[in-house]
Amino acid sequence: MSSIFKDMPNCNVSHIEIAFILKPQPRDIVIDLRHPEERNTDPLRLLKNQCLQIPFFNLPLILGTLDPLERYLLYCDRGIMSRLQAINMRNEGFKSVGLLVINQQ
Repeated sequence: MSSIFKDMPNCNVSHIEIAFILKPQPRDIVIDLRHPEERNTDPLRLLKNQCLQIPFFNLPLILGTLDPLERYLLYCDRGIMSRLQAINMRNEGFKSVGLLVINQQ
């Protein structure tokens, strides 16, 4: 198992499926996990969705402030960080978590 999981002691990845979402629904909440410098260089261009800018390592610290009944779409440039955090969120009781896939060209 990857060393990144050592900080997520209750993480069980054997049965978790995370959906890839190409087009967010209007009520979806997007979480941009990129470093602030990356966000400033290439900001997300979402028209109507609420977008929370929470760097990867800060998300576990604020999970208790998020509503587990909402649908969250996690975003990072390559999808690796968002997948790890999506698994963590599912393990923490968030039922509706997906990975946002955006082609911003």
